[in-house]
Amino acid sequence: MKVSYNWLKEYIDFDYSPDELAYKLTMAGLEVESVDALVHHYKPYTIVKVESVDENSAVVTDGRKRGSVQAGANTLNAGDLIAVDEHGKIATAKELFDHDDSRPVPFTGTEVGKSVADYLPEKDTVFDLFITPNRPDCFGVLGIAREISALSGNPLKIPKPVVKETIEKAEKAVSVDIQDPMGCPRYSARVVKNVEIAPSPYWMQYRLYSVGIRAINNVVDVTNYVLMEFGHPLHAFDYSLIIRHEIQVRRAEKGERFATLDGKGHTLDPEILLICDGVRPVALAGIMGGLNSEVKETTKDILLECAYFNPIVIRRGAKKLGIATESSMRFERGVDPNATLTVINRTAQLIQETAGGAVLQGVVDVYPRKIEPVHIHLAKDHIKRLLGAEIDPTVTKQILTQLGLRVSENDSAFEVEVPTFRPDLTRPVDLIEEIARIYGYDKIEEQKKSEILLNDSVNTRERFINLVRDVFVGQGFKEILTNSMIPRKDQILQEFPEEPVQLANPISEDMAVLRPTLISGLARIAQRNIFRQMPNFRLFEVGRVFHKTPEDGRPEEGVYLGGILSGTRRPEHWKHKPQPVDFFDAKGFVEYFLDQLSLKNVTYVEAAHWAFSNPSVAINYHGKKLGYLGKIKEELKERLDVPIDLFAFELNLDLIESEMVWAKRYVPIPKFPTVRRDLALLVDLTMPVGTLIKNIHKWGGKHLQSVDVFDVYTGKQVPSDKKSVAVRLEYVPEDHTFTEEEINDMQSALLKKLKSELGAELRQS
Repeated sequence: MKVSYNWLKEYIDFDYSPDELAYKLTMAGLEVESVDALVHHYKPYTIVKVESVDENSAVVTDGRKRGSVQAGANTLNAGDLIAVDEHGKIATAKELFDHDDSRPVPFTGTEVGKSVADYLPEKDTVFDLFITPNRPDCFGVLGIAREISALSGNPLKIPKPVVKETIEKAEKAVSVDIQDPMGCPRYSARVVKNVEIAPSPYWMQYRLYSVGIRAINNVVDVTNYVLMEFGHPLHAFDYSLIIRHEIQVRRAEKGERFATLDGKGHTLDPEILLICDGVRPVALAGIMGGLNSEVKETTKDILLECAYFNPIVIRRGAKKLGIATESSMRFERGVDPNATLTVINRTAQLIQETAGGAVLQGVVDVYPRKIEPVHIHLAKDHIKRLLGAEIDPTVTKQILTQLGLRVSENDSAFEVEVPTFRPDLTRPVDLIEEIARIYGYDKIEEQKKSEILLNDSVNTRERFINLVRDVFVGQGFKEILTNSMIPRKDQILQEFPEEPVQLANPISEDMAVLRPTLISGLARIAQRNIFRQMPNFRLFEVGRVFHKTPEDGRPEEGVYLGGILSGTRRPEHWKHKPQPVDFFDAKGFVEYFLDQLSLKNVTYVEAAHWAFSNPSVAINYHGKKLGYLGKIKEELKERLDVPIDLFAFELNLDLIESEMVWAKRYVPIPKFPTVRRDLALLVDLTMPVGTLIKNIHKWGGKHLQSVDVFDVYTGKQVPSDKKSVAVRLEYVPEDHTFTEEEINDMQSALLKKLKSELGAELRQS
């Protein structure tokens, strides 16, 4: 956003030098990226009056003497005021403003014989500011001036347009029909008849030149001038080219064609909002006008448009068409919906002053649902608590008022009405930030102590996610973050059983769908680590994944935990040989994690999975599937060109959070000795060890505290269809020391049940 020092001076009085002003604006959050000095030599140019014009020359006078200048009859008229140099050469926009325009610059309203330097500054400074997207009010000179008003304490001088209207009413000349009020909440229109299209006067051309805009003609230049002044885009149509004189705001039909002002044709769809004249489109709403209604030298009647368009609709439309204009950039960020009347009246006033014409009475203003200002209650002690500084309430009120907010005050709080030109201010903390930046962060002294509230409400979701992270970081994992938008044809997801959620308007083909799983991102990061000779890693990610609902195919999202590991179990050391990680390492990490969340009796059941081969298990809890765990398939490894084994897991954190128990139950330390017994059980070779353990817990009695597997054997000493599973049982008495007989009875009952139900027998040595 470029703004000139002298233009700012029209709206606010201040004594800052250009460098001081750049510093103050930057410190207030409007970063000045460059400060460029403009130096001109206007003194050699004298203002003269054209007395007569013939085919190739004109007679001019400076009030003391007459002279002749070279000029075409079609560029000058008798009575025109122009500027010439000491050699009689006419000053054009090329000489004065470095524009590629050879037409004489009109010096309407100046005094003959005066120097151009008496009317135009020979020195100016142009600031190039970086405006953050949340500050649409600062995309106009008035918005910057308002910031200076708050910094300096001086009042802002806002133009108050005065329009001389005819008795003919605008509503008789044009009608407005908003067929999409969501896309266009407000549309205002004015009609100006009998204008004379010509070059803009010197002062307007200078202003536009100073901010890098090329002058075109007096009507178009006025719309650009007001755009830069208020930061609110508007558009001028040739009224005679608006068929039926009916304005309709509607969505485009699929396949509809339209040619914009730059001569390019576009194929449209219903994402695009159009301005139509009852028969055909005449503009892409908020983006660019059309060739078929362009203002030309022959134009006599003007239809002015000043509207408020939905920022999201304009952003989608502009991105879809690949068009970025000064207009779309401002509408995308949000202009003031309640400023359209001021802006369109200011435009009509300037057109009347520079191009003549008759402004029809009234504005055709369609505003079906008014957008109201936001009201914020700001407690005074909240300001001190957050900033750690005591700012005088009088100063606070002045800052907020100078920023254009309406403020009332009582003993404990401010009641603030935020005008609609500041959509970024919605909370008390937003106002406190405004106070701090205008007051000056450098004035707030560092405090050695501060107040901290201990009764803040706890965000249980955040607490849960932090607990998940703590558990895995504590097990030696590193957290990664991957993009939730992935390519439409991700090579890792070739076997994924669901169709992923497609983005309607993707940034690129590499980010065209929303990820349905965390496994793809984890595998890709694993691949990069291995390619960089870093095969030993344990990585996890907490993030959202997206699925289509089976009912209607609408997207839904959930928070998942994914992990992947590879390499060796422990770093190389002279005391032990490196051992590669395996399925049971991954399972152990998951078991420990679920145990930390107090989820007991979790079972691991062999199950097929699109990314895992044997071993591959589903993780179940009371009939609910928490996730999957397994070894990455060989064909997927080959596709990734990864030569070593990868083990991964993915868990549904939404489901786990709903099942976990935050409250911990106290269990006293046993008063009586714990008894341990080791059993070697012969079971069918195909029986999962998890099934055996689950049933031992089930039939072991209330005193059985734990069951641990310490050996699994198959070989010559057991039948070929059997395996030996060695388990250690731990019995904890409650009120007395177990006798040998009691222990034997419990074990006998357990062995009897295992044999009858599972065919498991005690292995004979």
